[in-house]
Amino acid sequence: MNYKQFIYNFDEIEKLLGELILPGKVKFNSHEKLKFVTFTFEGFRGDKSSVLTDFSDKCVQVPLSLENKQIIYDIITEKYNRQPEELSNILFSIQLLIYYLTQDRQNEKDEIKTIIQDLPDYLILSKECKEFLLEEKLRIKFEDLIGVYSFFELLCFNPIINNLQEHYKKEIDDKTKKEILDMFDGEGKKFKLITKN
Repeated sequence: MNYKQFIYNFDEIEKLLGELILPGKVKFNSHEKLKFVTFTFEGFRGDKSSVLTDFSDKCVQVPLSLENKQIIYDIITEKYNRQPEELSNILFSIQLLIYYLTQDRQNEKDEIKTIIQDLPDYLILSKECKEFLLEEKLRIKFEDLIGVYSFFELLCFNPIINNLQEHYKKEIDDKTKKEILDMFDGEGKKFKLITKN
């Protein structure tokens, strides 16, 4: 009868409803042109995840040589001893550099060393990233950057996965595994262009 005298804590209500309803859901304004990096281990999201593809379109990327892969592997294992924080700093800085290079036209024949020396003051790469990319043994060019990023990410997958929230690390139950496999092999086969592997 005296409902107008009730005092509601809207912040707590919003927090509680957010925890119940929002995990795993993101809503964007359909008019926004969003830009973010898609990781090798994540699926593409149409035109909403175009940073890596924009960069690849801007400059044709070449696969990393076995020699460069070995050099990167040696640097990660010897110099950084696979320290998760340092590896994350390098990976996130490479993402930032890729995003910057999609926005600002550079000479695509330049070595990354030249590009890093000419970066504007507002673009701050981590100390570890600069050391890694400027490593004397590595001669990374513009056209190698996606290969470096993908290979680096692959080598650092365990530290990356440790940063995931616990509920993303849970095993898939048998029923869900069967449903996924049926999408590739079963009667309800949905994917023609994507292989099970």
